[in-house]
Amino acid sequence: MKKNTYTISEEDKKSIESFISSVKDSNKDYLKVKDLSSTLSTINESYHSIQNENKILKENNNALELRINKLTSKIKELEEKVFNLESINKALNKFKYLYNRLLGYLKNRITKSSDKDKYKELAKELNTHGKLEDENYNNIINKNIENKIKDAR
Repeated sequence: MKKNTYTISEEDKKSIESFISSVKDSNKDYLKVKDLSSTLSTINESYHSIQNENKILKENNNALELRINKLTSKIKELEEKVFNLESINKALNKFKYLYNRLLGYLKNRITKSSDKDKYKELAKELNTHGKLEDENYNNIINKNIENKIKDAR
């Protein structure tokens, strides 16, 4: 026999082969566990990242909901103001229409009526007391003067 050569029984050989196979299996299992551990670590990090992002998104969502509520309230206020202004505008247009009809009536009466002097006096009095603007008063009186000039020709 050689110096470094040993003889082992078949049973020992099988035992050693079984041990080697077992070590190989353990190494494979270790690598699988190591991969699994790495994957779990990555998943855990992703989970915490997603949780933080979810928290931020919820906070942003809550802030946006508050802003939407405030803007909705402001829109309702503005809609009420618009409605009120439209109502006022309708009333003003009605009074404007009536005022213009009154001016037209005065112009017509001063230029064509037999009671011209009475209507001129009424226009002058309305102007004096601030009920008829100077521009409208002058327009009515000048219309009358223009008509007199036409009549004289």
